[in-house]
Amino acid sequence: MAASVDQNTALARVYALAVMALADEQKGSVAIYEELEEFIRLVDQVPELAVYFGQLRLGVESGRQMIEKLFRGKISDLLVDAIQVMNRKGRLALLRPMAAVLRQLVQNAQGFVDVKVESAVQLPDAIRGGLQEWLQGYTGKKPVLLESVDPSLLGGLIVRIGDEKFDMSVSTRLESLLDQMLDRASREIQRGTTHLGVSK
Repeated sequence: MAASVDQNTALARVYALAVMALADEQKGSVAIYEELEEFIRLVDQVPELAVYFGQLRLGVESGRQMIEKLFRGKISDLLVDAIQVMNRKGRLALLRPMAAVLRQLVQNAQGFVDVKVESAVQLPDAIRGGLQEWLQGYTGKKPVLLESVDPSLLGGLIVRIGDEKFDMSVSTRLESLLDQMLDRASREIQRGTTHLGVSK
């Protein structure tokens, strides 16, 4: 299973690199990435397309005709051709992983970085601006904030940059404080029993 996942990831990267190289020769990698994202959003909104692109229930020739009829002339030829190649190889399910890799490649080339931000409430503009400024100084790149709200945090933020995590949430600080209090109480009890000559 793991080998299959690794192989799919590698294949998605190959497709993404090929599309990016051709896009830079034609309309630009940013434009083709945005078009691919829009295409995936369209697929998500049409159940029949979502089934086909996710589960490959139609034959290759049926898929070729459908792709040509629905998308040729409506999206770039480069993207249609890429989708057709993936259709012939039976790899349309790799469209999403390919889009994710393409996003990362484009961001690296353009000097952007995704930053996941969790907060108890929606960030006020002033805090968002300050956070973006700090993140740009820390990463050396222009941050793209991917924000989500989690009321269980009580307050503060959790910021993730790739594998790095900065936990500045109130709930985490409360847990840490509670652990410290419990540890101190435990040590005081231990000292008390020793002072009284009580053996464990």
